[in-house]
Amino acid sequence: MTYKFSRRVSLLSKYGPIPDHVAKLGKGKKTDVVAWHLSEEQILKFFDDTDGNRALIADIKPSQEKKGIVSMLRVEGIWGYSCSGWTPMLFALRELFSDRKVKDAEKFKKVFNNEGFANCLVHEFLYMLGDHTKNDWKPGMAGYVNATLLWEESLKYFYDKIKENFKNEGRIFNKIRY
Repeated sequence: MTYKFSRRVSLLSKYGPIPDHVAKLGKGKKTDVVAWHLSEEQILKFFDDTDGNRALIADIKPSQEKKGIVSMLRVEGIWGYSCSGWTPMLFALRELFSDRKVKDAEKFKKVFNNEGFANCLVHEFLYMLGDHTKNDWKPGMAGYVNATLLWEESLKYFYDKIKENFKNEGRIFNKIRY
């Protein structure tokens, strides 16, 4: 498939689709937790991209561009568990290619084709400081390791979503017992 760069968007900014979606889900509800999901299609609709010819692509190693290395993933869905001032999230990503060496990375990213590359499903966790009660989210602490600590209830939620995703992929994911 060929992809052509259209515009840069921010998913987690104050005016982005994720804080907006979560705030709407939590509005008027007396709950400590809002578990939620956004599909790629829902996110694109937020940005008024409804023609069906768009994709949400993440450049996961922009700092490698000067070295001619490009890693791009397509965002297929995001699940979140908003509570107590923070939101751990699970991103379902489709690998278009990873660490691909190109002559001119900036030019390559404007129009690229991923035929013949991995196309595998990848999951990533990250968290933001903010929840369904406030729309002004900030990134979690960054450092050498930016880990999301998940307690049993939130971990089970994400585990179920990962298991469901792999099942939809036609893969068996039953060797790990929760």
